[in-house]
Amino acid sequence: MTATRTRWLSGVITALSVTALSACGTAVTSEPGVDDSDPNSAVFRVNRAGGYTTRQYAVRILPDEVIYADGRLITPKLNGTARARTAIDGLVVRQLDPEGMRRVRDEIERSGLLGATPPDFGSPEVTDLPTTTLDLSISGTTATLAAYALDIPGDGDPGVTPVQRDARGRLQKLLAAVSDIETLVGVEH
Repeated sequence: MTATRTRWLSGVITALSVTALSACGTAVTSEPGVDDSDPNSAVFRVNRAGGYTTRQYAVRILPDEVIYADGRLITPKLNGTARARTAIDGLVVRQLDPEGMRRVRDEIERSGLLGATPPDFGSPEVTDLPTTTLDLSISGTTATLAAYALDIPGDGDPGVTPVQRDARGRLQKLLAAVSDIETLVGVEH
């Protein structure tokens, strides 16, 4: 096998593994000890991707929000509503001060999503919807949480138990809080 074909096959296997993990709504917690004091490490990163889409669209997907340890908050500048995502006009970079970062970390801890046992978000019985993936890194603990079809309306899906529905609700609440950063940390921070 040629080196190019081997790299291609390795990339396909990795992509399929990540896709399978995301589609299952699995939460994976890594080993503690990540240094979130590195200014370039992501403390909070949320991405919605996957589902039924074209390759041309999929390669243009950017994270919804990224907060770095030094307080940089980067979001796409969107035309239209966040749901429609009619066009991306670049990125918006804002700076959170230390008090703002403390409030973000407090909100993450309050969510209870970084416990010893990763939350189970269930597997809604719908197809071709995106997976919401959240990468967290605070106080030496990192986690990657993936919830399939997080934004579907209603709460009577037979593929989701009441405990899983609660975990999905806590994730939605955290995402809503951080997406309204001015309210969460205060405009002055």
